[in-house]
Amino acid sequence: MDVTAWIERWGEPAVLAWGGLILGLGFGFFGQRSKFCLRAAVIEFWHRRFGDKLAVWLLAFSTAVVAVQAMVLL
Repeated sequence: MDVTAWIERWGEPAVLAWGGLILGLGFGFFGQRSKFCLRAAVIEFWHRRFGDKLAVWLLAFSTAVVAVQAMVLL
């Protein structure tokens, strides 16, 4: 996958906007399906209960960090 060809064809702002839109739709879809809730994860962490809500939040956060770094690398 060569991003430079896309940037040359459509320009950097358009490629970044489309990439952000695609990632946002993906995170929104999976967040809705998994019933992701940051507030519930923080409350779970505050009460020292490390369950599903905190695990989903940590997975989402780590995925976002990896995805951003992959886009920077590309």
